[in-house]
Amino acid sequence: MCGDLPFRPPHNARVFSRVMSTGEEILGRIMRRIAALGLSESSVGVQAGLSRDVIRSIRRGIESGRQRGVSTDTIQRIAPVLGTSAEWLVSGTGPEEAEPDQPEVPTIPLPQGSEIVPAPVDLPSRNGYRTDLPVMGTAAGSVIRQVDGFRLEHEVIDLVRRPPALVSNDKAYAIFVVGDSMAPKHLPGDLCFVNPLERPQIDDSVIVQTRNHDDDPGQAYIKVLRKRTASHLVLQQYNPLATIEIPLQFVTAIHRVMTVKDLFGV
Repeated sequence: MCGDLPFRPPHNARVFSRVMSTGEEILGRIMRRIAALGLSESSVGVQAGLSRDVIRSIRRGIESGRQRGVSTDTIQRIAPVLGTSAEWLVSGTGPEEAEPDQPEVPTIPLPQGSEIVPAPVDLPSRNGYRTDLPVMGTAAGSVIRQVDGFRLEHEVIDLVRRPPALVSNDKAYAIFVVGDSMAPKHLPGDLCFVNPLERPQIDDSVIVQTRNHDDDPGQAYIKVLRKRTASHLVLQQYNPLATIEIPLQFVTAIHRVMTVKDLFGV
């Protein structure tokens, strides 16, 4: 999963024509953007769809002399997360901060003599929501009969702003999605907010935590709850399509993943 192994770009990958900087220079620019955005190293890796340890691995490899550069694949993945371009990370040329993509808006002709008067909009103040909701660390876990799990670690890797629905919920937490087993519902690197105080309903996305049993090493799953019986939970994943039945006696927690409508009271 780590992007720092020898890499041969596919035939349609972008190839940089400029001379690549030294590994130390590239690392310096990566760390500069991490600091500028107030991110943690692990959150950058997860949001980029890579290992949560990828930045630490790059840093240690270059600082120790075991690694001379950074793979093109890794640079292309982390550049958007760092709000910059791959070219700037590689060569230091061009603007440090990438211009956001602007969608093309069609022009609609107005009747002669008419004008557009914008309606007043009251935007919510960012200062109204505390930045203290913990993001818990995650890592790739075991695959059991095509069902992907992950390790939910007892480590806070970041703090994010609380959505309106969680302002007073001191049990809520968030995770970055690991892997693509729930794509397109939950993509790698997506930030999901979790409410342990709300009982999940059938067809909700859930975080299920288990303890060791049979071939399950004791890990967590982000899946859709399809059925709950007196003895089992039945979960479904999308990619590849698969189901898993977990005996309730081995379930240590089941928490509801909130939707955007939940978070903002729509």
